[in-house]
Amino acid sequence: METKYLALLRHRLSEKTCLHSLGVGRIARELAEARGLSGEKGFTAGILHDYARELGEASLLKEAERRRLPVDRIVKVQPVLLHGPVGAELVREDLGIRDPEVLEAIRCHTCGGEGIGPLARIVYAADIIEPSRDFPGVEELRRQVREDFRQGLIRVVESTMNYVLRQRYLLHPDTLLFWNELMQEEKK
Repeated sequence: METKYLALLRHRLSEKTCLHSLGVGRIARELAEARGLSGEKGFTAGILHDYARELGEASLLKEAERRRLPVDRIVKVQPVLLHGPVGAELVREDLGIRDPEVLEAIRCHTCGGEGIGPLARIVYAADIIEPSRDFPGVEELRRQVREDFRQGLIRVVESTMNYVLRQRYLLHPDTLLFWNELMQEEKK
């Protein structure tokens, strides 16, 4: 399966993004299996999560409009946030993948969201901790996610929000909803 998807991605993505995607697929498989979920679904969602990542901003907006995907004011300013939702649609159309968990994981891997399922949470975390990521604190995030997934995921979301704020990007409401949901779950 790795070879099949990697060959497909090499026609769409740069070598760097292909290697990143392969890393996300492998980590998502590992995390899914450790949590009693399908490793195959984890790998599929992980390796395909950036299927639309290298479409330009105009193309992402056009593809979203064509498919009647929601485009809020934040996405209009930062169209790259559409690569998950557009990618999920393209994976469904181009590859015939219909599994709702896999498609949700692809769709939500960038911003998260309220009520996302376990596989989507895994791909969200795997996207940040895969082996080619190199930023201060990533090793600690990798350790935390593997030792205690729930606490590690909280740290991953926190790290992502801190990065967005430091870069002075707009913080998408889905990320805030995801954070708030994790905080409410922690209090239960």
